[in-house]
Amino acid sequence: HIPATPVEVVDVCGAGDGVISMLALAINTTSDLTLLGKLANKTGSYICSKPGVCPLHLPAILTK
Repeated sequence: HIPATPVEVVDVCGAGDGVISMLALAINTTSDLTLLGKLANKTGSYICSKPGVCPLHLPAILTK
């Protein structure tokens, strides 16, 4: 179980797409399932905290 990253939810549009995109990107770098889950979780939280659909911004996601 990986706990959710708490954020103020502004809009959930694109959160699932962002999670899958991060998994597709990161799976080429690591096979650590816990790390993959944490990255996907942070990505979904980041996207939910932004209005509308937003692009992935790796530096912002990795520093959260």
